[in-house]
Amino acid sequence: MYIMKLIAPALVLCSMLCGISHVASAQSSRPNNEIGISYGAGSNTLFLEIISSFFDSVFGNGVRTDMTLGPIGAEYFHNVGPTVGLGAIATYSSYKDSFEKSDDVRTTSGIAFMPAVKLNWVHKDYWGLYSKFGAGVSYISMKHQIETDIDSNQFIFNFQASLLGIEAGKKFRVFAEGGWGEQGILLVGFRQRF
Repeated sequence: MYIMKLIAPALVLCSMLCGISHVASAQSSRPNNEIGISYGAGSNTLFLEIISSFFDSVFGNGVRTDMTLGPIGAEYFHNVGPTVGLGAIATYSSYKDSFEKSDDVRTTSGIAFMPAVKLNWVHKDYWGLYSKFGAGVSYISMKHQIETDIDSNQFIFNFQASLLGIEAGKKFRVFAEGGWGEQGILLVGFRQRF
């Protein structure tokens, strides 16, 4: 009887340790880190550029967009649990406009940095569904080739809200997202999980 009082707690302790060990090994098989690169369409900086070009056109300057680059995004997330990943998003975009009446050329560049969270709603071995939200700051630089007195540099609030993202692959995944923000309304890319 005395031996049973000693064995029973030992068995309970062993089974608990085995359970904890099993959970830890299951979690460790899922990659903890993700690094991604993306290219999007329709960034917040682009909409600022469109508004600026609209006002220039209204006041008779005649603006033509010559070049659009980006937004190009880079992101990192560390999965702190099966659903939540914490990290950051960085983007770069650039736009070049020509003014028909003054022969001036304006180049607008934007660099953004946003701490972010990724919510993994479905995470299977070869595909997943998620949402992603980030908020931070952008540095916007407007440079004119001729009228340099109206050059401007400013910091503005910026964000990314990808309501639905889908990814496919094992360690190397391709993804597509839809939402609103500095990475774009629609964006595609790839990420490495490790």
